[in-house]
Amino acid sequence: MSKEVATLIFRILAGIATIGLASSPALLLIRIYKQKHVGVASAFPLAALLGSSHVWVIYGYLTSNYFPLVSCFLYGECCAIVFLVIYCSYSTDKRYVFRMLAAVVTIVPSSSSTPSSVLWGGCLYGAPLEKVVQVLKHKSAVFINVHMVIAGLTSNIVWLTYGILITNLFIMCLNAFFLLANMFTLLLYRVYDPKTHPLKDCRTTSR
Repeated sequence: MSKEVATLIFRILAGIATIGLASSPALLLIRIYKQKHVGVASAFPLAALLGSSHVWVIYGYLTSNYFPLVSCFLYGECCAIVFLVIYCSYSTDKRYVFRMLAAVVTIVPSSSSTPSSVLWGGCLYGAPLEKVVQVLKHKSAVFINVHMVIAGLTSNIVWLTYGILITNLFIMCLNAFFLLANMFTLLLYRVYDPKTHPLKDCRTTSR
C-alpha cells in the first residue's frame, strides 16, 4: 500500500472518528432528557467540545484542510450547541453554564493563532479527565462519561496515525499525549466501575 493511499484511508477514518467523538455525548444527553435532571454530569465536556471544535475549524481553514478538519469539527460545533441547550434546560445551576460559555466565547477567538490554541485543541480529548479527581475522591467512576472516553481514545489513535502520515507535529504531539491520558481514564473507569463501585454519597451533585 502506497503512502498516498494510506493517507487517504486514514484521512477518511479521521473524519469518521471525529464525527463519532462529537456525537458521543448524545447517550448522556438522552439520559438527562429522560431523567429531567443532569445528575453528576458536567457541562465542561460540552463546552470543551464547542471551544476545541471551533479552534480546529480555524486551524483547518488556515492550513487548507477542509476535510476532515473544517467539515467534521464544524459538525462538532453544531452538536455542542444542541447538547448545551439540552443540558442547560435541565441544569439547576444555569449561571454556571452561562459563565462557562461566556469564558469559551471570550477566550477561544483570541486563541486561534496563539500557543493557547494547543490547550483548546486538546480540550476535546482531555474533557473526560475533568472528573478524575472526583473519581479518586469518591472511589466511583460514575462521574466519567465512558462513551466519550472510548470515542476519544479511538479518535486519538486514528488522528495520531494520520498526523504521522502527513508529518504534522501539532496533530501528532497533541493526540499522543491525550492517547495516554484517555488510556489512564479508561483504566480508572475499569478499576472503579460504577456497577461494582456505586456512588455512596447521595448528596454529591454536579453542575
